[in-house]
Amino acid sequence: DRGRLIEWNRDATDPLDYSKHAGRVDAIAAGQTAVLVSDGEEEVHVRDLTDRLRLRRPRITSQGDVALIWSPVERALCLADLSSARLELLPEGSAPTTACAISEASEIATGHRDGTIRIGHLHQESRVLGAMESEIVALTFVHDAEPLLLSAARNGGLAAWHVRGGQSQFVATLAEGPIVSIEADSVAERIATMHWNGEISLRIVANLEVVVKNMGEHLDTSLGCRFASDDSHLVAAGLDHTIRIFDLKRGGERIGRGHRAPITGFVVSGENVFSCSEDHTVRMWDVATADMLAVAYGPNAFRCIAMQGEDILAGNDGGEVLTFDPTADVGMWPILADPENAEFAQKLAADLQRRGVRTTVRSTDLFVSDLKSDWAYAELRLNGAAGAIMVVSDYTRTNGAFLESLAAFERATKPVLVAWLEETDASEPDRFDFREWRDPYRYTDTLSSLLERMKRGE
Repeated sequence: DRGRLIEWNRDATDPLDYSKHAGRVDAIAAGQTAVLVSDGEEEVHVRDLTDRLRLRRPRITSQGDVALIWSPVERALCLADLSSARLELLPEGSAPTTACAISEASEIATGHRDGTIRIGHLHQESRVLGAMESEIVALTFVHDAEPLLLSAARNGGLAAWHVRGGQSQFVATLAEGPIVSIEADSVAERIATMHWNGEISLRIVANLEVVVKNMGEHLDTSLGCRFASDDSHLVAAGLDHTIRIFDLKRGGERIGRGHRAPITGFVVSGENVFSCSEDHTVRMWDVATADMLAVAYGPNAFRCIAMQGEDILAGNDGGEVLTFDPTADVGMWPILADPENAEFAQKLAADLQRRGVRTTVRSTDLFVSDLKSDWAYAELRLNGAAGAIMVVSDYTRTNGAFLESLAAFERATKPVLVAWLEETDASEPDRFDFREWRDPYRYTDTLSSLLERMKRGE
């Protein structure tokens, strides 16, 4: 059901995944200035730089401006400084790395296939912290006055490691099933463990005891779960293309529907959740209600998502990392009109808003000014608007700047609807009957279907 075609061969080390696009962006890590990009198969590079790090099945773990590049099939490790875009090879481990975590104090912990856990600071040789009985599958730091590292093993073991003056102690327990990810809240009191069957348990950090179990069902285990910024909600993604938000104070689950293909990544920022999907969209959700607030479309299926400051970065199958501004008019259909057609534009906006289409009127000199300083040229590519509507007078058809504006929309792969107004139309805007409006595209030939697409921000 995930659209994958995979081949296993007894003579090959790794399976072949025919559904992966060559050159796609599989994972990204964003620092203040640099963005680390991985294709998930054989290489990692810093965006806009030509140097490539060759590594089979690379994985990225990041915290702020520090990132670690590792591989579950090789022993190589590489440290990335995202403030200076510098990569540094580290000494190889004794076994392939299978999990990694980075603390806010830039401590790096790695878990390995042989069950060992190593810990160290930046640019310093790591030491063995301890070992579990099977392969380490998840690590996370709990940020408290005393450093605490949580680890999960493939056999279902869960451990809390107290690191103090070089001495390590741990409390271990056997979970009700193999754990695939661990997420800690911001006050070091609770952790959420996601299990192999797609269910979540809520535990107390002090003793690892379960306080809530079996939250959710049919969740995507590859994406894990995240606490909201106020720790009162827990966010996950469902295999049915939904965003799942669990209310940890009042109980209950809210479901965000909108994606039409598998969700491939999500991040939680403030009061919002941002998700990306194979349906070519990035969507914004309200973390308290699970309501979809906005949607932005891309040219290819998205594979990963990250935050860089206030911006949203999303990597896709086309090898691109696109930037979205969440404060922009995401999913809206702004109406661009010159001053002489402003009255008609306002009436058009009022009618569309009554029909559920998010829109606003922008009075602009788009058709007579220098295009390079205009909204359509400078912001259209990064703006989250679904497209735009132009309200123009009939004589504008021959205006060169207007034709350049249309070309800018084409370059930005954004649709534009154009309303031609003859002189009598502009002076008598009430003559228009919007029920007779028709979309010229073949795939949408009625007003109702056009409006449904626009209401969804398409």
